[in-house]
Amino acid sequence: NDAFREDWSQGADNEILREFTSAGFYRVSSDEANTATVSIYNARGVYDNVTIRMRAHLETDSSPASAYGIIFNYVDEDNYNTLTVDGLGRYSIWTRENGEWRELRGADETWTTDDVVAPIGGQNDLSISIRGETLIGSINNRQLVNVQDSTFADGGIGIYLGTDAGAATVLIDSFRVDASVPSMTGGGGA
Repeated sequence: NDAFREDWSQGADNEILREFTSAGFYRVSSDEANTATVSIYNARGVYDNVTIRMRAHLETDSSPASAYGIIFNYVDEDNYNTLTVDGLGRYSIWTRENGEWRELRGADETWTTDDVVAPIGGQNDLSISIRGETLIGSINNRQLVNVQDSTFADGGIGIYLGTDAGAATVLIDSFRVDASVPSMTGGGGA
């Protein structure tokens, strides 16, 4: 859909390539090691109380510890949240505040291995539900994250690609945003 394509940045920029493939995937590639790349959807949009879903996979020639995920509450490249998986079958949820990373679960390890996360080459369905300060993250239809974070109230949304020791490419099959509507039994009804 051409309207969907217009809301994603495309083209080459230094070591980063963003494009739509002939098969309809949105491809984000980075040849720069140890770098976080952000691709923001509809840069003029601000989102809160939404559920964001993304289906994607890391190409097999990517550095295995490279990661990809959903960006939300995006303010700028130094201030945002991301729910992320990597090519080693791990997941994490982060806040980047003033250029510094902080894992939100308070876990001993910043990355958690889980069999539900498909490793490099395998497709993952990521979902993040943002309900005020509550962030609920699922991977492949299994809830793995439920945290509170008040760092950012709202912001833009997009795709995260993080490289490790080498290049990485993520192919996004779908990216969807749905408004979160309170249920009548959750205290929001009459």
